[in-house]
Amino acid sequence: IEAAGHLVIFYPVYHCKLNFIEYYWGRAKLYTCAHCEYLFPALVHTVPEALVQMSDRLIFKYYQRVLQMMDAYQNNLVYSSKDFKRHVFTYYSLHRCIPESAHNVT
Repeated sequence: IEAAGHLVIFYPVYHCKLNFIEYYWGRAKLYTCAHCEYLFPALVHTVPEALVQMSDRLIFKYYQRVLQMMDAYQNNLVYSSKDFKRHVFTYYSLHRCIPESAHNVT
């Protein structure tokens, strides 16, 4: 194929954890389950309401989480390992400094 001048690019297999819109949809489904009688007219009303009730900040958090996961994979961290969890799920309470414990994490 390459001899014929074509380029072969292999992309990673799709995974819902790497697509922040899946988190958005999941949250919308959770809201819909809690606020709907499961009749079609009620769903027509509740689904748009579920989409609107999410804040921009929450959507941005989902986006940031996906970026952190992608970064962890690029650093060859194995999913659900201690290093992966530390890389993806570490939160800092101070915005001006990083704690000493984070300085040696690779």
